[in-house]
Amino acid sequence: MRASLVSAAILGLASQAASIDPLVIKGSKWFNSKTGAQFFVKGVDYQPDITSTSTVRDPLADTAGCTRDLPFLKDLGVNAIRVYQTEPFGNHDKCMSMLSDAGIYVMLDLSTPTETINRDSPAYDVDLLGYYQRKVDTFAKYDNVFAFLAGNEVTNAYNNTGASAYVKAALRDVKSYIKSKHLAIPVGYATNDDADIRWQLQTYFDCGSISDRADFYGINLYEWCGPAATFESSGYANVVKNFTNWDVPVLLTEYGCNAIKPRTFPEIAAIYGSNMTSSFSGGFVYEYVEEPNEYGLVKVSGSTGTKTADYDYFKKALAAVNPSGVSMSSYNPSGKQQSCPSVSASNNWIASSSLPP
Repeated sequence: MRASLVSAAILGLASQAASIDPLVIKGSKWFNSKTGAQFFVKGVDYQPDITSTSTVRDPLADTAGCTRDLPFLKDLGVNAIRVYQTEPFGNHDKCMSMLSDAGIYVMLDLSTPTETINRDSPAYDVDLLGYYQRKVDTFAKYDNVFAFLAGNEVTNAYNNTGASAYVKAALRDVKSYIKSKHLAIPVGYATNDDADIRWQLQTYFDCGSISDRADFYGINLYEWCGPAATFESSGYANVVKNFTNWDVPVLLTEYGCNAIKPRTFPEIAAIYGSNMTSSFSGGFVYEYVEEPNEYGLVKVSGSTGTKTADYDYFKKALAAVNPSGVSMSSYNPSGKQQSCPSVSASNNWIASSSLPP
């Protein structure tokens, strides 16, 4: 466990539950720190809505919910979940231990709907940073927490690109805080896929000082719709081409278009095949729980869950792939860091490379 953050008593409890190898980043890839094998995320976005009893949405503090959902997660064959909303209080030991025992890693968004940078009126202050720091303190003791996200689709159009400077400032300060605690948990950013600002966004979060830039980059990508689409016709090929010879890991933080139902997930063969594994580290399908938008794999009600029509298709598609990677010892990174995008209205970019304090 990451002992620098925890007391001896907590360390003793955590060490008993330790059953998962920490992940590390080398160049543009994730690796198992003990075996040296390359790690590909076979994940699902996980945010059951528990607002019926509380205004706090923290599924990792909901032991009953975790107990309900873990058999489904194990049956699906996922090795990671992305959790959008958690809080730096409550007890997460049971859920995190169950996930660890099942070999499931966790990526956590630092923000919540109330603790975030507003794209339309961006601001960043010590209170927000303090909230992010408390979340790091709360979750860094768990070995299966393999990454944090400093923002999700904060900039989503050419007219709010200025908000990215505030997100990058938060990312910089969270990275500094993690380093001060002698930890090595990467911090990244998840973006939407907007062709007008796609290149500007990805280069902005990869440019500048190593202390300022994202340790990894996530894309929420919904372009592959239905079984008739292909790697080229879906637009996936264009997205992947933009990350040729990238210097940090890239993954899909959301994917799974539902314009055609049921979803059969043909894109999974590409995500974990030769078209993408040289530059992408897998991804998270959207999403675990069924909501009104009908993206869910499981309908939940109280202590029970029911599979949706998409469930078995996703399970079958994921089981059919076995991505091959490189070993950490034989891998020599050759990716190149990017230059910051030019700031101008004609370039659809107004976020300065000089970050807010």
